Amino acid sequence: MNFRYDINGLRGIAIVAVVLFHFNPVWIPGGFAGVDVFFVISGFLMTKIIFKGLENNDFNLFKFYVARANRIIPALGVLCLVLLVLGWFFLIPVDYIALTKHIASSMGFLSNVIYWRESGYFDVASHEKWLLHTWSLSVEWQFYILYPIMLVALKRFVSLENLKRLIVVGTILGFLFSIVGTMKWLNAAYYLLPTRSWEMMLGGIAFLYPWSISEEKKKVAEVVGLFLILSSYTFISSDVPWPGYSALFPVLGAYLMIVANQQSSVITNNLVFQSLGKWSYSVYLWHWPIVVYGYYFDIENWHLYGLLLSIIFGFLSFKYIESLKFKSFKQWSEVLKIKPISMILIIGGGALILFYNPQFYFLSKYKDSPNVDFFINGMKQSYADTKAYTWRNFDSIGNVKVFNKGVLIIGDSQAGDFTNILVNLGIQEKYSLSSSIVSAKCGIGYLDNADVGLWRKLSTDIKLIPNLESSCIEFWRKVKLNIENNPSVDVIFYVMNWRKYSFDLLSKSIESIKEMNPKIKVVIVGKKGLGDLLKEDVSVDLESKAFSNLEKSMSIKERTRRLSLVGDDFIDLYSHLCDLEKRKCTISYGGVPILYDGVHSTINGVEFLSYKIKSDISRILNLK
Repeated sequence: MNFRYDINGLRGIAIVAVVLFHFNPVWIPGGFAGVDVFFVISGFLMTKIIFKGLENNDFNLFKFYVARANRIIPALGVLCLVLLVLGWFFLIPVDYIALTKHIASSMGFLSNVIYWRESGYFDVASHEKWLLHTWSLSVEWQFYILYPIMLVALKRFVSLENLKRLIVVGTILGFLFSIVGTMKWLNAAYYLLPTRSWEMMLGGIAFLYPWSISEEKKKVAEVVGLFLILSSYTFISSDVPWPGYSALFPVLGAYLMIVANQQSSVITNNLVFQSLGKWSYSVYLWHWPIVVYGYYFDIENWHLYGLLLSIIFGFLSFKYIESLKFKSFKQWSEVLKIKPISMILIIGGGALILFYNPQFYFLSKYKDSPNVDFFINGMKQSYADTKAYTWRNFDSIGNVKVFNKGVLIIGDSQAGDFTNILVNLGIQEKYSLSSSIVSAKCGIGYLDNADVGLWRKLSTDIKLIPNLESSCIEFWRKVKLNIENNPSVDVIFYVMNWRKYSFDLLSKSIESIKEMNPKIKVVIVGKKGLGDLLKEDVSVDLESKAFSNLEKSMSIKERTRRLSLVGDDFIDLYSHLCDLEKRKCTISYGGVPILYDGVHSTINGVEFLSYKIKSDISRILNLK
């Protein structure tokens, strides 16, 4: 296979963009599009390997997989091993256990699914995830697995020419699906293969249908392609829904530069981009953990050192790890002889064992700490099915039509926790339960359209989150429909992770609800966040720490007073969790933390709060 200097140089252009974006998005706001360029390159190279094998009738699927494993896994495995060892000594417990989960998912090439389920790529929390960037490797590996299987299977029924045409059709359909998917499921579209596969397939088209045009026109194609890529780096930012139709710019740009096939171009065939292109995979692997290191330990001007370290570590990884030659195999029976597979089993398997058995970690490091059981049980609850439990009952009653006495729960994930309490108390046996979800970032559970201007003025979230206003208006529209369609609702429990500005909007919100149904009793439920104690030092007095966390933003008394002034009734969760005189809060029940992340209830936490507020619920709902 002839070496493509243009493609290697294109890798260099892509890695520069990605690295600069991650160290400082202001420098190159659309630098994340460099990943899309890598996808096109991968699609071109994989299609070339597969089709040459199909044309010669000697394509070996297992040999193809072994070659990919030998290329990708060793450098990734070394990075994961380094993080696993260093994290043991330098990370706080909750972050280390999270790291073991991410290492296992990265080594198993499922990290894109994990990160999709956890949060958005541009969230602040992304800088706490040492292997976030491996989502793209997982997407590529999933493509490597499925793409050749589909082509080999289809080859039995269609000719090679028709197989090429099917790839063209699949690319067009994949692009259209990516547009729709980005509009409907933004985070899923960013991370998952179905909305990314068209990018790699377009790279395949670049191989299958090379351009037969003059050299002058090919030079024009290269320049236009470079212009599209650089324009996407410059004018697109994380505010733009991605990938969607916007991804066409860097993807089409990469396609044009590949079909231009300019081997002697000064744009790509120069010392800088040729060197960075050769090191690009290793630079990509190491740069993000280096970025996170600077954030995690709050190092001033870290980018000045981090950029240089990324290149140095990338070069060393390329020279001493990527350059290692691993034996190839052709038979499936030889799978256990493949050394990279051993790395997956040892490193990924070891991380997975630590993740599901955090007691190994805690008893090794903190066996003498009085809080060791709290942390062990907390980790197990945090990463079990607790997050799914938060929403289980809330989601199941979301579209319930109320025909008799009814209770409507409005709010965010705090409302999910509260719904679990009501169900645990058996309220559904006497009242019909219904729910309306509203994002915590809206700050308030309902506002009439006339008051949106006031919310826009007061909200501190709107400045940080693109398209938040339209999302909140849609949430509020559905709340209104739920109230209007359920005239039998007697009580509304209004439960949110209240912002400071929420207090200035609550009266307006309740007035708007009462205008729709004056007979409704609106009950405000206070916050219960105690801070993420699982991120504290194991030796800290956690009950006192939980209390001090509450006083940082607003005193407990002031928060309670402001909430209790509005609505027809008020449930003060803090009065059940904290002792104001002793300045301590209850943090566990039955040996398990009440909250799994500082805000959301564990299953034990629901049991505890059910017991504590049972009398409040009985009074409000006139239960005997």
